[in-house]
Amino acid sequence: MTDTDDTLTLLLIETDEIIRLGLRTWLAKQTGVASVFDTNTVAQALDTLEDSPVDVIIIGDFASGLRLAQTLEPHPPESPTPILLWCSALTVAQLALARRAGLGGYCAKGTPPRELFNAALRLLAGEQTWQAPARIDPEADITNPPPAHSAPSSWVPGIQYIEAEQEQLERWLRDPNLTLLQRIIFNGRRRELNAARWLLCQVRSPRRVPGTPPQPSPVSPPSRPSTALVQSDGGAITSANLASEDLEDILLDAILSKLQPPLRNLSDTPLEIEILRTSKRRQLLVTALRSFQNLLSELRHSDISPSRLRERRDRLALDLWRETTQEFFGRYYTLSFNGESLELVDILLREAEVVQSAILDKIPFLPELLSHLLFQTPLAVDDRTCEFGSPEATLRAEYLLHNLLIAIANGVTQPLLDQVTGIETIERQFYDRRFLSTRDIERLRNDLSWKYRWETYLEEPRAIYESRFWLFVLTERGIKRMAIYAHRREEFLALSGVRQAVTLVLEGRDALAPRLRSVVSWVGNGLVYVLTQVLGRGIGLVGRGVLENLGSGRTRASRSGGKE
Repeated sequence: MTDTDDTLTLLLIETDEIIRLGLRTWLAKQTGVASVFDTNTVAQALDTLEDSPVDVIIIGDFASGLRLAQTLEPHPPESPTPILLWCSALTVAQLALARRAGLGGYCAKGTPPRELFNAALRLLAGEQTWQAPARIDPEADITNPPPAHSAPSSWVPGIQYIEAEQEQLERWLRDPNLTLLQRIIFNGRRRELNAARWLLCQVRSPRRVPGTPPQPSPVSPPSRPSTALVQSDGGAITSANLASEDLEDILLDAILSKLQPPLRNLSDTPLEIEILRTSKRRQLLVTALRSFQNLLSELRHSDISPSRLRERRDRLALDLWRETTQEFFGRYYTLSFNGESLELVDILLREAEVVQSAILDKIPFLPELLSHLLFQTPLAVDDRTCEFGSPEATLRAEYLLHNLLIAIANGVTQPLLDQVTGIETIERQFYDRRFLSTRDIERLRNDLSWKYRWETYLEEPRAIYESRFWLFVLTERGIKRMAIYAHRREEFLALSGVRQAVTLVLEGRDALAPRLRSVVSWVGNGLVYVLTQVLGRGIGLVGRGVLENLGSGRTRASRSGGKE
């Protein structure tokens, strides 16, 4: 540890209250630390930064770290406050994106507090600290990776590290005994390293001083047809220095890193994929991701425009669902039931219309996501438009892709629940052990049936009225639900029947509730006044008179008794 005589002020941003309390207490006891502010949101952190100067910021979430760096970037002080990212294990591409966004360093969660504090001190001294991502072990079970705290504590050595990883991957890929899943994962890692190698070169290359001619890049970008890759003067990744296929690789591999067991549903909304075994759940999501990648490749080599993407939105979603269904179950998967041979995929694909109306039609921003990845068009994030390659647009694209994959997986499982019931082979091969009994299966089906009605008649009209979409996103601990802002005025005007009545009830409640609360408060205050000031005093006076009369009566009685 490097001792310091200065009094340090640290800001800790962490959503887990227990972890935040423990780390804050430990940091506050360290030599040279004057105070430690802590909060659980970026918005509260910005309020703290306005009121108090901070030397180092430690933030415990990758997405929040990028958002904070981008928020602080437009108005940097003379000495920018360094940001230390402290989160779950990141991929090489995510590390490169974090460096490009302006973060000062990264330590994996599980790093000893002493090392984390030393990293903060090095940031304060102007030295960046970046832990290396976990290396790939060909002998390990890639469907059950080690926990994040087992990530190595070595530091990123740069291009040489990536090249060594690429060489190792090539040797593994030449192994003819690799399983299909291992080959998919290793190919994904190779794409990730190719993109990260170029990104890291861009990060390491010196920025051009205005008025001087641009210098050639020391390392060539990946050899693929793409847009011109030019070093920009700004700090964000833009379409000028990031090819669409590079961003696609970053997104695909970032999602692969989150597709790890057990993929629990952490939301309050039941999902169709909950019935699948953990391994099948992951396999289905990986299959959906591969089908999406194939769709992008086909669209990239076709003569299609962003406007045509919007026109063919329903067809594209349906094609993606069909391909995922066929690849997951196998095109010629045959069941034997009551002496008959049934082709499973044919049975499932007959439910295309039901799946389309119940699930696929409700996937938000599919044409916008495809246009962003194919044509580098800006992406709407909340109330602003973000350019291709910016941290906000990249994160929003990742969240939209998470939701798309989960919706496609639900669409593949939905007809399996509805049309293929009571077949032991299916239940034993695909279903989780929690749903092996008929009662548990029927309970889940009833929950899903109620969910469809609830969303159709109540939750969806409310979301339209409140100008938002609900997304299912992948996290390190499972599947969560989040809301995003979106302009939905046209959908609001198109509402009718019960759905329109729901919005009218909400509008009436918004109009009457404040005034009703005011009336109730006024009446309540009046009742309190009457009870305490009028009736209370009156009762008090009556009681006092009664007591005085009783007292005088006792006095007279005692006097008369004494005379006798």
